Amino acid sequence: MENNSTVSFTINFFNTYSVFLFRTYGFNLSSSIFMYRSSSTGEDAVALPSIVKLLRRIALSSGYIITYLYLNGIVYKNKKNRLLELICILLAILNGFMLGGRGDGIQIIIAAIVQYIALKIYSSNQKRILPVKDVLKVIIILAIIVASFTQLGELLGREMDFLNYNDYIAVYLSAELKNLDIFISSGSYGHPISKSLTLYSIINSLGSILHQPQWIHDFDIPFRYYGGYALGNVGTIFYPFFYDGGLMGVIIYTSFMAFFCQIGYMKFVEADKKSQLNLMFIFYSYLAYIIVFSFFSNKFYEMIFNTSFIWCVVSWVLVKYFLMRIQVKV
Repeated sequence: MENNSTVSFTINFFNTYSVFLFRTYGFNLSSSIFMYRSSSTGEDAVALPSIVKLLRRIALSSGYIITYLYLNGIVYKNKKNRLLELICILLAILNGFMLGGRGDGIQIIIAAIVQYIALKIYSSNQKRILPVKDVLKVIIILAIIVASFTQLGELLGREMDFLNYNDYIAVYLSAELKNLDIFISSGSYGHPISKSLTLYSIINSLGSILHQPQWIHDFDIPFRYYGGYALGNVGTIFYPFFYDGGLMGVIIYTSFMAFFCQIGYMKFVEADKKSQLNLMFIFYSYLAYIIVFSFFSNKFYEMIFNTSFIWCVVSWVLVKYFLMRIQVKV
């Protein structure tokens, strides 16, 4: 597979977005990202140009596939295009960070960990035991992510309100549970489907398509404070479930999510991880981040049931076709 052109595309997009950011907000990267984030909400929001948004989606989506090719080459000792693939992965991660959010970049890293574990287990004659040295590699990568979390946030223009790292991590990992507790204690749940938080993206899209403006609503979770700390507006994936249908909402939405993820996992396990580029393998590595980070918010229904994910799948299909069918040499 010749993926030089995929790397060139990713580099060109990175340059395109950087030019847009710097020309609009100045040449200080951290300040530019912060200003973009600040101006991307509200009535006077500054949106990305459509072409930049489209190119960004393709660049991010290609990151998952190139990550697979790179890790497959490591596991099966194929050195072809290794450096170019690594460059493409790093640029895809940077693209994920360039809008000021950490999610897109971290999602590719989590996908890489899942892919690496699966490939190592698959290559060892289907033994479901990961060697100790590989476990240590995964632990080190996760430790680096956690240790650099606040620094990464500051680099991306986020203002940290906490005095020290321990406070920040403690609140980051506990605010969701406290917000959920406060909400459940209030007993104010059970809302019509047109005001759903769980299916927020779908309902708003249908409202726009079907010309039903009364269906279009905000994702309204109040920003809370407790004990002098800002808890934000996160409440685990169960907050919108309770909001929509109380305990019955939790049962229905959780059951559907569990069924969907189980099917995805079964397809992931069955996928040929050596001889072909299987998109179900790519999909589950994408889904793994959503499952893990559902602890923080409604990642599953937000990221799977929306138009952005459709574009992501389309990008995967196009990139796979490009890599498998069109042999481009630079």
